[in-house]
Amino acid sequence: MAVSAPPLTVPPRLLDLLVDFCITHVETFCHTSNGSQTPQALHPDVIIPANMADIFLAKVCRRGLASSKLDGFVGVFCNTKQASLQQVDLSRSDISDRAVAHLARHRLLELSLANCAKLTSACLPDLIRQTALRVLDLSGDAPLLASYGLPRFEFPLENLRVLNISFTELSSTQLHCLVKQLVNLVSLDVSGIVRNGDLLFLKPLCGQLRSLVLHDCMLVDSSLDYLCNLTQLRHLDISIVHTQLRVSLTNKYLRRLVKSLQHLVSLDISGNTYENKKTERQRDALHPVPASSSPPSSPPLHPPKKDREIVRDSKGQSEPEQEAAMDEMETSPTGGAAGAAAVLQLPPQQLQQPVEAEGDVVRVRSCIPGLRGLPKPLEFLGVLGLEGLEESEADQLPALRVAGIFTEEHILNSIDVYLKRKPFLLEGLNGYFDLLRAVECLKPSKAVEFILAAMRYHPRDNQIQVSASASLYHLTRGTYSDRLSIHHKQAIITCLLDAIETITDSITLLQNCGLTLFNFRIPEEFTWQFERVVTNLVKLALTEDPRGLLQRIYVHMCNSIVCHVEGEQKLLVGRLGIIKCMLQLIRDRLEKNRCDEVMETAWSTLWNVTDETGDNCEMFLDGSGMELFLKCRETFPNKPELLRNMMGLIGNVAEVPKLRKQLLKYAPVFMELLENFSDGIEVSYNAAGTLSHIAADGPEAWTISHPRRCDVLDLMSNAISSWELNTQRNINYRSFGPILRLLTVFHTPVVQKWAVWALANLCTVSPSKYCKLLEKEDGLKILRELDSDPRTSRSVRELVLVTLRIVDAYLDEPMHHVHVV
Repeated sequence: MAVSAPPLTVPPRLLDLLVDFCITHVETFCHTSNGSQTPQALHPDVIIPANMADIFLAKVCRRGLASSKLDGFVGVFCNTKQASLQQVDLSRSDISDRAVAHLARHRLLELSLANCAKLTSACLPDLIRQTALRVLDLSGDAPLLASYGLPRFEFPLENLRVLNISFTELSSTQLHCLVKQLVNLVSLDVSGIVRNGDLLFLKPLCGQLRSLVLHDCMLVDSSLDYLCNLTQLRHLDISIVHTQLRVSLTNKYLRRLVKSLQHLVSLDISGNTYENKKTERQRDALHPVPASSSPPSSPPLHPPKKDREIVRDSKGQSEPEQEAAMDEMETSPTGGAAGAAAVLQLPPQQLQQPVEAEGDVVRVRSCIPGLRGLPKPLEFLGVLGLEGLEESEADQLPALRVAGIFTEEHILNSIDVYLKRKPFLLEGLNGYFDLLRAVECLKPSKAVEFILAAMRYHPRDNQIQVSASASLYHLTRGTYSDRLSIHHKQAIITCLLDAIETITDSITLLQNCGLTLFNFRIPEEFTWQFERVVTNLVKLALTEDPRGLLQRIYVHMCNSIVCHVEGEQKLLVGRLGIIKCMLQLIRDRLEKNRCDEVMETAWSTLWNVTDETGDNCEMFLDGSGMELFLKCRETFPNKPELLRNMMGLIGNVAEVPKLRKQLLKYAPVFMELLENFSDGIEVSYNAAGTLSHIAADGPEAWTISHPRRCDVLDLMSNAISSWELNTQRNINYRSFGPILRLLTVFHTPVVQKWAVWALANLCTVSPSKYCKLLEKEDGLKILRELDSDPRTSRSVRELVLVTLRIVDAYLDEPMHHVHVV
């Protein structure tokens, strides 16, 4: 009934893409009020068929719209001439009674109003007018059914085949009166309603019910009698979350159940207590039962007389005699083929196969003796949290699909099947996380799909989100990541961003999401929603936590992002606030007098985001970046890495002609740093580079009286001459453009000297990268022109020749980049 998401390996359907677009752009099919996105009425020429209208409403509900806007969407579909609704899913939304009144105009076949907190009993009259309904889900809508029976018990939905009224707080009388009117009902979910073991309301359904869910219901000894009368039952769920409601499932109990329900294909006993002979003996040893025990607090509910009679099988054995014989068989670890043969009076060889049959007795291999009487293995068996079941026996459970905690397949089934049951779901998610850390899991793709489904269904549940994101962290690393499709990865990123934006106060969740996002290739795997990623990174980089881990994670991610983007994307990053964010982090650290990893990474991020991006450099200056530079240098004089990052950034600013005038007043600082070798030559190199760009504007641009330009140039020349040409560098040039432009500054040879020295050094220490880059950007041509130009100084020409010799030697090396096999 619900509109489910397709598998992540399947591309989205064109219909889904169309509906998503229309919902985002309501004006495409609706009149709106005052230019808003609130719909008023369908355009006259719009016809929406049933399958599309159903999907429209379901997707609108998933948007989490406010009640008034959601009611508006439902209202536009009330025109039955233009829209046809049949299968409506408005579950977990904020629709009001007014929306249910709109729906009354349609002849609905299926309707889900599960967990709609704003519905009241006022909408019940409109609801029961839907006499064509075949499927109805009112689970969790206690206020809606609270007044059912006043003034009379009326629920005339005779065509209803599937009904879910779980957790609605109906009384036994209300439940009995409601159910007896549903003459065609085949599936019933009354989870959490039965509080006294009274299953009398099932009597009218004995010959027709196919599915019964009694999750978290109190069952007493006599409840089994009524269950055994449901002879057509195919699915039975008596699972328990609350321990005080646990049923003690003996082999005798289970044996009678499966013998009575011959059509059973699905059984859920999760959360209960399983007692075999061993555990029964242990219990009796600890708690001896007196000869006479007090009667139960409430009188037992007796089934019809015929069910209490002693029935004998074709061998002449009564039921008690058969039970005693079966108990004898349980002492054998495997169920005892020879013992079974003796009891059933069959040759032992006929009981060697997993499934055997003789007469009216059919057996399957099972570690739970009480289930060996199944006609064939179940399609599904739920044993999650079944107390008393041993892990060593998990491979002998009689079902094609098992939900439990013992194997990877069991755990994944639990996450899938128990999507709507938080305690069970959380147990499955935690179990899978433990499994990921212990062994190599075989089905990461399936795990991702089930985990993401859990995150989508419980978007505001911190426990679910934390547990799910913890597993996603491991599933996006190493070989697991290689086995995920691009659709899986996009869905993971979307769910992580949803979690970050929805639950903003959970430090653990934000850490999990950040660490998981860090596993993706940046920016390639973020490009499809790059802006959303950056916006969240900027916000979270400013979020503090006691351990400081959040800021370290997200600042490093910001740095990684800006390292891998160019052009318009780098400008976009600046506009999205990453520069302001880094400057704020630096201010915070200065106020706390703390130079840490976040401080250094923030300056590194600013260095990278301003690389050949003038607008970002201007943002840095406008944000009082130079004042922060001076304060950091003064406050943390013994932090060479910090100084290196700051000077690299200032070198980027100096490359922007219109901004150099603002740097000139800091020339005394740069001049002083020419002789700073605390971090090798990096600080001195960047100081000389900054001054070179300023000096390249000519003597007339040097408008300060101190220091004198000539003194600065002399000191620059001496510093450059002191550097070793083969010094390894911690720097990464994507382009030589800013350096090559300085080669033509003949009016100031020191500027040329710095530029050529930079090229010579880079081609010396990293020839494979920089020789090719120099050739690609026509740098060799400029160097040869510089060599032949009579204005070139001797020191510059020497460096030019060294550079040309290195590059020519590298480029002339035969097949230097080819490996012959």
